[in-house]
Amino acid sequence: MAKERLKKVGILIAIILAILCSATCFLWAYIQVFGDVKYIDNTFYVDEITLADESDKTNVIEVKYFANDNNNGLEMFEINFNQFMDEDRNAFYSQGMQFVANTEADNIDFKFSQDENSGVEDVWLSHSYYFGSYSQLKNGEVYNYASGDGYKTTLTDYTTMGVDASFKITLGEDIYKMKMQGTDTDVAEAEHVSSGSFMWYSVDSYSYNDVYLLSRMIYEQIQSLDRGTNHSIVFKFGDMFDYYKYEDGVYSKEKFEDTSKIINTINNYYVIKVEVSADGAQKASESMFGKIKGSPTFNLNGDYSEDDYYIGLSEIVCTNNCFDKVKIVDNYVALKLSDDFVKCYSQYKEYIYLSVVIDLDALEDEGYEFAGFTADCGLSEFTVKTCKTVQTVDNVLTETEVAYA
Repeated sequence: MAKERLKKVGILIAIILAILCSATCFLWAYIQVFGDVKYIDNTFYVDEITLADESDKTNVIEVKYFANDNNNGLEMFEINFNQFMDEDRNAFYSQGMQFVANTEADNIDFKFSQDENSGVEDVWLSHSYYFGSYSQLKNGEVYNYASGDGYKTTLTDYTTMGVDASFKITLGEDIYKMKMQGTDTDVAEAEHVSSGSFMWYSVDSYSYNDVYLLSRMIYEQIQSLDRGTNHSIVFKFGDMFDYYKYEDGVYSKEKFEDTSKIINTINNYYVIKVEVSADGAQKASESMFGKIKGSPTFNLNGDYSEDDYYIGLSEIVCTNNCFDKVKIVDNYVALKLSDDFVKCYSQYKEYIYLSVVIDLDALEDEGYEFAGFTADCGLSEFTVKTCKTVQTVDNVLTETEVAYA
């Protein structure tokens, strides 16, 4: 008897579950056929990023453009990306690109290069497509730079930004990794570059959503700006970026999946610092990187001032403590760069210059007289801008230039 009741209860429960499932499926089908399509806007607004201690802040993207309307230099377009060096937000790290024409008569013209490894073929539909990038210029070159100190020191020997470049930024109070879609670019979101066909077979080319396409888009948009513009401007871009939120030591991608009744729209608004000049670029000191065509001494007119060379290099001030004392006779000593100094800075000598300042009063307090530098003092291994001694004479601090070789 009890078994018969349990059997009836089980059948009743199964019938109820079947009715509920059928109702759910019917409701879902009804919505798909008769329900309204919902459009959801997902907006990312990227402005400035600020260090954790609030001691400094900067725009994520900065642009400087020399239009050469006055035909007095080179057309040059520069774009710089600032990000946090790490998740602690204690320092910034910068990477930038410089698009510069070859000659005064040339214009910047972005060149599309197809990535032959990106091909997708559909034999049945007789169609294939390829991706590529605007990473080259037709009449110019693209140079890459990086810096950890706001381009007081500019590096050129580093890995260039690829199509999958990413940057650590903040959105609100949260840390995000802003990544160009690059090789993950979907055809539906890509810029169509060209079409071709041969008999019944067709081929299309698309651009990756990368830093080069972004640069080209900004370059085209600022052409209409007044020369002399020097302020921040809001730019709107479509779905070119992926965002990964940082939580518990892990970056997780923000996902926005479409369905037949839910359409996600991605909008990116960037506050970009823009400077536009009607002049052409003439010398390295005008660049935001302190270099043109990779050189800190570039000068289109060939008129180099002494200081032009040092633009973009970091100054290292060498005082008494940087030298070893080599006794000559009595209390006279000659100075030689210490082994520790040479070991530390020789690896960076391409990016620094030395300003040597020998305090004769401090030497005298130690019981020494300055006799100059040794023949192997080590200064000749570096770029030395100035070499001088300082000494108090009649209560006046006096500077004297001295030779080191």
